[in-house]
Amino acid sequence: MKLQLAAEDISLALEEQSNAGLNRIPRAVAEIDRVEHDTKALQTRVQGILKRLNDAEGSSRESVRRLTRVDAVKGRMEAARDTLREAAGLAELMASVEDVFAAGNVRSMADVLASMRRALKVVGGVPEFQDAPEKVDALERRLEQILKPELVKALTASDAIKAEEIRDVLKITGRLNALTATYAETRVVAPMLREWNAFHADGVEDESRATPPSAADVRRFVEWLPGYARKLHDRLQRELQWTRTAFPKEHGALVSSAWIALSRRVNKAFALRMSSNKLETFIAAHAAAGEGFARCATLLADVSGVEASGAALIASLAPFDAVHARYGELETKTIADAVDAARATPESDDIDAVVAAFKASTAAAMEALAEPRIRCIALTAGASFPALLTAVDAGLARHLTGMMRALRKLRRATGLPRDDALEKKLNDRAAGGGNGGASPGAGGSPGTGGGDVFDAGAGREAFKAAPGEESVISSLELATVAAAAATRATALADELLESARELAIATRDALPLAAPGPASGKGTGKGEAPPAAAPVAAKSADDLTPAFCAVASNPARAAELRNLLERVASDARFKPLPLGLARASALEDAANQFVLDVLASKVRNELRGMRGRAEWGETRASGGLNLPTFSAYPQEYMTNAGEYLLSLPTTLDAIVEAREEERNAKRLAAATESASTGGDAEDRGNEPPGTPTKAGAGAVAGAAGPGGADDVPELDAGEWMAKVAAAAASLLLTEVRGISALTDLGAAQLAADLDYFVNVIAALSLDDVPDAKKLRCFATCCAAARDAYVMSTRDGDAVDEDIVKIVAAARGIKLGGGGGANRGANGGAGTM
Repeated sequence: MKLQLAAEDISLALEEQSNAGLNRIPRAVAEIDRVEHDTKALQTRVQGILKRLNDAEGSSRESVRRLTRVDAVKGRMEAARDTLREAAGLAELMASVEDVFAAGNVRSMADVLASMRRALKVVGGVPEFQDAPEKVDALERRLEQILKPELVKALTASDAIKAEEIRDVLKITGRLNALTATYAETRVVAPMLREWNAFHADGVEDESRATPPSAADVRRFVEWLPGYARKLHDRLQRELQWTRTAFPKEHGALVSSAWIALSRRVNKAFALRMSSNKLETFIAAHAAAGEGFARCATLLADVSGVEASGAALIASLAPFDAVHARYGELETKTIADAVDAARATPESDDIDAVVAAFKASTAAAMEALAEPRIRCIALTAGASFPALLTAVDAGLARHLTGMMRALRKLRRATGLPRDDALEKKLNDRAAGGGNGGASPGAGGSPGTGGGDVFDAGAGREAFKAAPGEESVISSLELATVAAAAATRATALADELLESARELAIATRDALPLAAPGPASGKGTGKGEAPPAAAPVAAKSADDLTPAFCAVASNPARAAELRNLLERVASDARFKPLPLGLARASALEDAANQFVLDVLASKVRNELRGMRGRAEWGETRASGGLNLPTFSAYPQEYMTNAGEYLLSLPTTLDAIVEAREEERNAKRLAAATESASTGGDAEDRGNEPPGTPTKAGAGAVAGAAGPGGADDVPELDAGEWMAKVAAAAASLLLTEVRGISALTDLGAAQLAADLDYFVNVIAALSLDDVPDAKKLRCFATCCAAARDAYVMSTRDGDAVDEDIVKIVAAARGIKLGGGGGANRGANGGAGTM
């Protein structure tokens, strides 16, 4: 029951609420309509306000433009007013300035001139004052002349207060440059010039002297320089202390400028006092001046700045710029003189004497060629390394060319034939073009030297007898010395490359890069100017050294050095000494050719004139007796040549054994010496890093030089015998080709001679000798029966048609189309 009553109550309540809600809906809709209407009205009012604002903005913009024009007019009117006022004031000042100057008050003078200068800036180009700037300049110079005596007096008396007052006056007039010049002349240049001129006791200036300084005067000047540099350092130090009080704002710039002014005054005299053509003199002077002046630059760096101090140091060492520019020329002359002094080639046919002279001169020359690197670093800090390479290359080529000329004289003195490859190298103006050398016998047959086989020159005697073991040893020693010279040249080139790499590391940050451009890093094309080098600047006081000046004084030279060092690093084929290495190769080839000609000289002498021997034209004796015929045997000259060749291996083997014994003895001596000096290792361990050792100091001079076990080269007797066999075959082939006519007996004899010689060649050489095959073909053709000539000559393994025709022509055999041959006239002898 209760639940029913509650449900009815709830139902009635819901109905009432629903009716009330339905009654409120019309009122809500009416309220929404009203809000929407108000919103539209508000939107309309806002649009009206915006329109009114736009109209106001347009009128305001126009008003602002009008105000701007008015302000501009006002500004021009004010400028005109100021101009008129300044013009009136300037006119008044122009009229009264003389009175101010007459009063003698320098402060008033400075103020008036400053006012006039300001007025001129305002007045500008007014015609009335067209000449006013010149008048103001004249008045400022006049004031400067008035102040200068007072400034000099204050500077001389070290009156800091008075000097500072004058400095203030000069600053007002914009004439501080007058202070810089007057201070430099009074406080630094004048007193240091007295020190400079004190070098000459007579007081005569260097430019006024009638004669150049003597070598003794130059040495005395070099010894005097350190003392002068110390006095300059003391002077600059005192000036820094004084100017810090007198001119606190400009003291660093004043002192550095004064040092530059002093350097410009003495540089010409400096160069005159260094008048010399010797690099040692310039190096000593550069070391003396560079060390002292670098201390001065370091002193100024903290006050004047690194850039100003660097400029002052460069100016002080400017006299050496001309020396740096001439370094290549001077180094070339120095090396040439040293190489010429080391030359000791005797004018004789004694091979041992020539070998000894070659050893001595090569050792001295290589020592002289190792020294330029030290000089280049000492004088130019490596900046002239490209010129160094050119000078060393020319010096090495000069030394090796002298050895080649001596070898040519030795060939002539001993009667050996002309070596065309050697002559070509000596006559080549390019000196080392091409591959730098020719193989033995280049341009001709092996062993002939490339020229006429027996043309030793009129009046010169050839080797008359077989060269003995001593001659062979001497000639092989000559080849050893030439090989050692080539090895030393290679070692020198390697040392220079290593020096270039070390220089690249040391100067990595100091060298300038080429300015950006189309050819930067790639050279320049034809007709294009090379890119300018970036200037070199010191980064800290530690950079202010003579080495910095050598690089910074010539950025173009520094850029050239960088290009060279980059090429060394990137190009594995780069050769620092192309001319010298080519000459070394040519010398080694010429020496090997000399040995080959000496070893083949006995064969050459025995075969001399073979082509004209009477045996080739012999015929059977006429008569009624039918005498028996005997087989031909080799003639004496041929057996002499063959026996010599067969004995040569014994001689070479003896030399090989002697060299091996010498090598072992030297190794034993070296081991003994190493053991005896082993106790010094501990002492050497206490030496500072980088201390040069004997091995390092003489790396170039001792490479492949005398004194070590490895200095005795190994000798390949088989290789030399193969070369001698080939040379002998070539000599005989040339002679055989010169035989113009052969009888049957002559052909038989020649066949016997050639068979014997070819067998000797085959016994000596393991390799096939091309000329020996041709000689075998000659022998076959000479031994062939006349009636079966063509068939007999075709039996061999290697048939040379040219040789078949040559022998047939010499024997008078006419070659027909068939397998036989027709006998010629005159008993079987014919002419070519």
